[in-house]
Amino acid sequence: MVPPTTSHLHHPQQHLKIMQWNANGINNKFPELKNYLATTHTKPDIICIQEAHLKPKNTFKLVNYNVVRRDRPNTDPIRPRGGLLTLIRTGLQYTQETPEPGIEEITITLTTNQSNKSKLTITNIYNPPASPAPTIDNDIYTKLATKPHLIITGDLNAHSPLWGADRLDTNGSILEGIIENQNL
Repeated sequence: MVPPTTSHLHHPQQHLKIMQWNANGINNKFPELKNYLATTHTKPDIICIQEAHLKPKNTFKLVNYNVVRRDRPNTDPIRPRGGLLTLIRTGLQYTQETPEPGIEEITITLTTNQSNKSKLTITNIYNPPASPAPTIDNDIYTKLATKPHLIITGDLNAHSPLWGADRLDTNGSILEGIIENQNL
């Protein structure tokens, strides 16, 4: 298993841990996820999973987490593709936002303090590769970027030296522009 990416968000009243993982099929890798969660000292509060590859009839549960799920409509009943899971540790207050059309995403808004005034938005995105790669829709990402206190996780299939890639592609260039124009 490729180690998942884990980020830590410091908030005056709590320390939030967010894990991002492109599972490329969660059913076969579920034991690895459970083992990781059982052995890590930094238990994630939010787990954003891309390429869950779940069929609509499959249930998905994980002890101590609420599950927000978005399956990709699929014409192949044997081998599903795409799909997202956002797992929220039980006890955290959240709301699920209405998905943006034209993008495979889940967005949740967490209430991060007792007074219900501080909010954090977390978006889990999967932009599937293709030949040629689907171009990131600048309008959708710009709209997402207007949300206050936003964290975007996912597999965007966008490459740029800005985040460690060895090349710049079209999607990487688009995201660089959004990051600069939206002051992210």
